[in-house]
Amino acid sequence: MNESQEQVRRISFRDLLTIFFSKLHVFLGILITIIVVTLGVAFFTDPIYKVTGNILVKPMLEQGVKLMAPVATQMSTQPVRVQDITSEVSILESPQLLSMVVKELDLTKGEKPKGLLSRAALYLWDQTNQLMVALGLSVQPSPEDQAVFALKKKLDILPVALSNVIAISLTGKSPERITKIVNTLMHDYVEYHVSLYRAKGARVFYAAQAQLFAQTLRQAENDLENFKKKWAIIEISTQNDANIELLRMLRENLALVQANISDRKTKIGVQQRNLARTGEVGAITKDMQSGILEELIREMGPLLIDRERIAALYQKSSLKYQALNRQVGELQKGYNKQTKELLKGSALDLNGLKSYAAVLGKHISEIEQKSLLLSEKQVEYERLVRELKLQEKNYLLYLDKTEEARIEEQQDSSRASNVIVSSWGKVPSVPVFPKKLLMSFLSLVIGSLVGIAGAFTAYYMDHTVKTPEDISRTCRSQVLTFIADQTQVTAGDGSHPTPGGKSPTRIFAQLPLKSGHTSRPGGGGYPSGWRNRSVIREYWRASAP
Repeated sequence: MNESQEQVRRISFRDLLTIFFSKLHVFLGILITIIVVTLGVAFFTDPIYKVTGNILVKPMLEQGVKLMAPVATQMSTQPVRVQDITSEVSILESPQLLSMVVKELDLTKGEKPKGLLSRAALYLWDQTNQLMVALGLSVQPSPEDQAVFALKKKLDILPVALSNVIAISLTGKSPERITKIVNTLMHDYVEYHVSLYRAKGARVFYAAQAQLFAQTLRQAENDLENFKKKWAIIEISTQNDANIELLRMLRENLALVQANISDRKTKIGVQQRNLARTGEVGAITKDMQSGILEELIREMGPLLIDRERIAALYQKSSLKYQALNRQVGELQKGYNKQTKELLKGSALDLNGLKSYAAVLGKHISEIEQKSLLLSEKQVEYERLVRELKLQEKNYLLYLDKTEEARIEEQQDSSRASNVIVSSWGKVPSVPVFPKKLLMSFLSLVIGSLVGIAGAFTAYYMDHTVKTPEDISRTCRSQVLTFIADQTQVTAGDGSHPTPGGKSPTRIFAQLPLKSGHTSRPGGGGYPSGWRNRSVIREYWRASAP
């Protein structure tokens, strides 16, 4: 039987090169594909920037320590523990804080990509999400929740090792936008941290009470103003003093008018009686004199003298006397007429004085009633004034308490604000991705390694027969002989060139021996009992053009 065992063959460097160059097309395809994809990503996607800010966690003061305490007060603090830093990281990642930042900066409006590949990827992502929602495999979140989730996904919040510093990093395509987001997050975080740790209640209570008393104060002011408008009140004491002085003046004026009325009535009565009895008014007082009467008296005097002189010289029947007598009569009639008119005017003046006295009496009565009404309303007015002062006092009291509580709360906030922003985010100028030079170099290196691996993998996956050992391993038979490939055979060798420059003897050399046949000594002969020449002849005939 004498079956030979398979011998382990060592692979030489020449064999490796032979394998590599036999699968060179696989290597080049993989290398070119990786380089093209890498350069496409590097040159046709939006650059990614990164902003980092730091927050320092300081030791917190004890609860009983006041910032405005005397100098001799001992300031005790609580050391920063790992749990404290972990709690601050959790607060930074809390949805409440991120929602505040989203609302403040209106981050529901996403960034629009600029690169071609970025726009294509965003379009595919949106279409995929819509398809998933349409199929019921996913739920469409609200824009705010979506923005919070995207912000939390891009944020990288980590404590710095062996320190009390928390690093906040954010990546994005717009350097100004991500810088603003990081700085806003740190600013809102400090305020949110203080609001969580400081004591609440006092300032809110006093502020609510101050607001309540402010409303009651405005109501008291409105009531007092309406009361003043309704009863025409400015200041009761001042108005009473003014009314008393006005009453005194009006009463004095009324007394004078009434005295004047009495005097006028007496004189007019005497003159009317004289006029009715004798036809003459009698003595004319100075207040009843007029320019016409004075002119009539002035003209009548010389005529009366001339009439008396002519009456002494002539008879009363003479023409001259009669003429003078007619003139005197005419002047006498005018005088009497003017006197009657003066009497009527005096009567009218008297009626006017009476009306004036009545008006004065009416005004005095009104002022007296108003003074009496002011005296009656003074009690209500003083009550409203007291209510106004009381509400104002309460309002100012709670306003002062609110300010004191605010100062106390600010002190407590300063005690609780044990976190500060140690470094704000700055607008980056250099993107962290893509780094084109590095990516080009890595694509060449990685593409070469992957290409070599792909070439050897392709060679390993190729199941065609290449060596005599493959025949022995596959057919479990001995090999007759082995003749290497010949790309070009000369005529002097006694061999015949094959079509295409390849020798068919490789196929012949790989023919296995049938069971029971043995080869010649030396391994170079043909198998006994097998017509090898007919096989070669048939192969040549089949491969001939």
